[in-house]
Amino acid sequence: METNVVFEQKISVSPREFNALASQKLDALLLKKFEEENAGRCSVHGWVKPGTMKMLSRSMLQIEGGRFTGDMVSWLQVEGTVIYPVDGAHITGIVLKKNKMGMFVMHQEAIQVMVPRDLHIGNEEFDNIQIGETVEVEIKKSRFKEKDPTILSVGIYIKKVGGMRPILPAAPAAPAPVFNEGEEEETNEEEEEETNEEEEEEEEANEEEANEEEEANEEEQEEENAPIRLAIDSEEAGGVLGGSMPPIEYTGPVENNW
Repeated sequence: METNVVFEQKISVSPREFNALASQKLDALLLKKFEEENAGRCSVHGWVKPGTMKMLSRSMLQIEGGRFTGDMVSWLQVEGTVIYPVDGAHITGIVLKKNKMGMFVMHQEAIQVMVPRDLHIGNEEFDNIQIGETVEVEIKKSRFKEKDPTILSVGIYIKKVGGMRPILPAAPAAPAPVFNEGEEEETNEEEEEETNEEEEEEEEANEEEANEEEEANEEEQEEENAPIRLAIDSEEAGGVLGGSMPPIEYTGPVENNW
């Protein structure tokens, strides 16, 4: 599955990146930029294996017209190793995940193989596989796009190869705090006092909110029950009715059905 291929790609170098030429050669700078863009990713030829790049040739640096960025470009020919899975190939990998649907097997961080459980019903060896064990699978179908981090494949379980392997290094345990005599009790008392103060502040805030709500409700009820007073001036009434009359006053409860 591993083959050597030749890449042809245009690499651009910005004016700021030219400062690195004080400590390294131009070929090394161009090859480093090529590896950053392609190594550990999928290309049209397959998954590019890191650390296998070797420059064969390059063109002279030139300014690309119409861009006005100050970048200079160069065409590179680089040879590297790629991993391309073929149908029927047998590979080994570590079991990353397992559930009722099946399991995922990773091969060299390049190929992620999905092994469905429906194809292995009744296989006790398949059911007893644990996460972290090394198994051998047969690839049936693969799919990837350019710049993908891994190749996705579907395969069939063949056999168990090795035992358990750690997938990720265990995180170091946090050191326990060291207290002198009497310090632990003081810290506990301080924590209790802080918690009590916080609880008291919360209770006071809740009481203030409840009091404000009660005052607002009382004001609304007073406004609803307040009597209405209508007064008509005697002169205005006289002008309307054709004579003079005393002012009319009405005092009564407010009704909402107007």
